[in-house]
Amino acid sequence: MTAPGLPEGAVMLQERGSEALVLSRRAYRGREFCDVRRYWMPEDAHEWRPTRRGVTIPLDLVADLAEHLGELFPEELGTE
Repeated sequence: MTAPGLPEGAVMLQERGSEALVLSRRAYRGREFCDVRRYWMPEDAHEWRPTRRGVTIPLDLVADLAEHLGELFPEELGTE
C-alpha cells in the first residue's frame, strides 16, 4: 500500500520528519519516467505533497543509470 499523496507503487527511500525521498514510476504526456523526488507533509495535512526538488529520468535511460550506479558504487550494491 502506498502512503497517502504518493504515486501508486512509489517507494519511500528515506523519511525524516516531514520530508521524504520518494522513487516512483510516473507518466507525463504519454511518456513514462523514473522519478526521484522530495516530498513534504504540511503540519495541517495527512498526505504527502511533491516538491520541485527532484529528477525525472526517461525510462529508456534507467538501464544505463543502473549500470553506472553499479560501477560507481560496487561495494554498496554488491557488484564488485
